[in-house]
Amino acid sequence: MIHLGVEAGVAYFGWLTTDLVQNADEHAAFNYMRTHLPGPLKAIAPVDLAINAIVNGVIRRKRRVMAPGWLRAAMVMRWSIAGNPSPYRKQMPEIERLLAEDKKRAGVYMSDPARR
Repeated sequence: MIHLGVEAGVAYFGWLTTDLVQNADEHAAFNYMRTHLPGPLKAIAPVDLAINAIVNGVIRRKRRVMAPGWLRAAMVMRWSIAGNPSPYRKQMPEIERLLAEDKKRAGVYMSDPARR
């Protein structure tokens, strides 16, 4: 569609004050995972940051928008972080246990592929 002058952009956001994030306490695995992230990765930002980033990005025809601002540094480091999952491996058993409890409570079992 570039030949028609149509281009696409992408938006990257951290945790925002949405219903999903604010109701994380209802989902123990999600809450555990988010609260055990390092530094600013676990912070919850106002949704207005994302709205402003989108509006400014559209106005300026940006290819990428990010909010909060620290995501720019995270994007630079993402491949080195993703390439070394060892700091997070020790938390996976607890996350999986909490997820299984959540699913069991909801009547969905981990071994049931039709329910995934």
